[in-house]
Amino acid sequence: MLSFFLDCGIQNLTEKKLKELFIFANAGASLITTKKGTLKVIPEKTEIEVLINEGGFKS
Repeated sequence: MLSFFLDCGIQNLTEKKLKELFIFANAGASLITTKKGTLKVIPEKTEIEVLINEGGFKS
């Protein structure tokens, strides 16, 4: 989520951007649940984007 805020800026949050933020956060959380460990489970931004684009996450 921090990455999203850094890219977008908190002043520019619209309803559409918030929806994208929640989809991004949910995709990241779903990736975390598929791995073992602590810090190593945090997905890269590109992994989340691939999951959203190819994994069927709907906006």
